[in-house]
Amino acid sequence: MDLQTEIRASLDRANTASARLHRATDALNKKLTEVEAALVAQSLGVSASVVIEKGELTPSLVELCFTKRNKQWGLFIEITTDVLAFESTLAPIVNASREHRLAAVRALPELIAQLATAAEAQLASVQAATVTASNILDALLDANDEEIPF
Repeated sequence: MDLQTEIRASLDRANTASARLHRATDALNKKLTEVEAALVAQSLGVSASVVIEKGELTPSLVELCFTKRNKQWGLFIEITTDVLAFESTLAPIVNASREHRLAAVRALPELIAQLATAAEAQLASVQAATVTASNILDALLDANDEEIPF
């Protein structure tokens, strides 16, 4: 096979694979949008995140997050370019790189477990605060029942 024929064959393979890759990526984006909608529909009311990539040479971090942004809950990719300076960007998952979306899919079960942990922790905090508020109220009401000498 001569060089031109070899290059044409490689380009044909690349074009075929690329077209299939675009369709497969569209299908992945659709599923991620559906997963996001299903999580939002749970009305969990808590945020969580999991690390999907750590910088080896730089102090960077990529996380899959379920959080509220602009009054809307959703799945996001947060890229922290400098952990020490807290420089980060937050983007909807479907706008992330394909590599980050693939890593995010692998991390979804862990994220859902973190959401459960966060909900349980918030529940415990709210219950404890309710008991404290009730005790304060009881003390205030008891103080009002006592006669105040003038």
